[in-house]
Amino acid sequence: MVTDSFTQYNSNGIGVSITNDGYAQIVSMFTINSDVGIYCGSGGQCDVTNSNSSFGNYGLISDGVGARKYTGVLTSATAVDSDTFELDLTVPVQSIKTAEYTGETGMMTADYSCSHGFEVGRE
Repeated sequence: MVTDSFTQYNSNGIGVSITNDGYAQIVSMFTINSDVGIYCGSGGQCDVTNSNSSFGNYGLISDGVGARKYTGVLTSATAVDSDTFELDLTVPVQSIKTAEYTGETGMMTADYSCSHGFEVGRE
């Protein structure tokens, strides 16, 4: 969704709601008397510029995250301030099944979902 030069008066309601991985580019949006001016939930995201929220409770609220879109590893070293990198998306996902932390020693023991090349111990 793209909006420009839009005024939303919604007494105690939500001015704009962006959810379920939706995306909005909002330019010159003015919400008046809304409980929430802009709400992003369940992976919804937005870019906002030249906008404001007047006489409401919250200007912007973000809640929750969307689904992971990509998982991979960098395949080569990259120079500082580089705008290009290579990513291998075929790498299996590492996830932690269980983890135990001991406060006295500062050690954490974790069980992973598949084999890995991690060293046992600490540096």
